[in-house]
Amino acid sequence: MTMTRVSYHPRPYLLDLPHLALSRLSSYREAIIVDFEKDCSNIVLVADGIPRGMQIVPDIVVGASLPDRIGQVMDKLARMIEFYNAGHHLNPLPEPVKVLV
Repeated sequence: MTMTRVSYHPRPYLLDLPHLALSRLSSYREAIIVDFEKDCSNIVLVADGIPRGMQIVPDIVVGASLPDRIGQVMDKLARMIEFYNAGHHLNPLPEPVKVLV
């Protein structure tokens, strides 16, 4: 009896994280990208063309108003920039930095 080996090669596909996909959308080397979703917001801090900080910001309450959501995201953005700049004294984010929404 002869055995034949059969190889199965499924078609490859990519599964990407939303934060990394967002970071590839920008042509800027330094930028902050904010994506507002239904129940949360995604924030990506890109420095030197590399995503350096990523955060998901859940809504404060279900159905929060847009001004409330923007205020919450701005608070998280300020903290992310402060944290990044504290660890990168020689190469902080430039001011002003592009914010892509």
